[in-house]
Amino acid sequence: MHSYGGVPGAAAATELNKKQRKLAGRKGGVVGMVFLAAFAFIEGDSFASKFGYSAKKKPDGLVTAQMTSPSPLTAFYNGVSEPLASQSVAALLPQSQAIFRTPSSTPAWPDSTFDGRRAYIRCSQDAVFPVSLQDQIMKDSKVDWIVHTVDTGHSPFLICPADLASHITALADSFQSAEC
Repeated sequence: MHSYGGVPGAAAATELNKKQRKLAGRKGGVVGMVFLAAFAFIEGDSFASKFGYSAKKKPDGLVTAQMTSPSPLTAFYNGVSEPLASQSVAALLPQSQAIFRTPSSTPAWPDSTFDGRRAYIRCSQDAVFPVSLQDQIMKDSKVDWIVHTVDTGHSPFLICPADLASHITALADSFQSAEC
């Protein structure tokens, strides 16, 4: 899960871990979770509660009930080569402001089933989500994370996809080999 995707992604995985599905007589399930420079909120948290966002502090680039980044090239795509960086900026769509105020649902990541199978890949050159904030997210979670670091900006899948894939593959392999 990447960036804001950590919030809805972790909520979507709730009660879908392999152990719970097996007990219910179902096949498959989530065996581990990988967060990539992602937010991991506890139930009820929001950007407003964690970081002070409010309707009175509207971001630059406000478009009706949506927001855009005033400098997406440097915020999201620092380190991405041209023309891919410009193509990526052109593909961005405005984001609803509701994500900043809406309390998050119950996430799956705190479940002890994911102990030893909960990973966070930090992006050390991230301009929009600094590594200090990524570390704070993990600290605030009060659970243990397997931590990897890539020396990139916010979009390592565009900067060093093979390196990122090797991190994710190694994590997935370790999750599969761990007993659920």
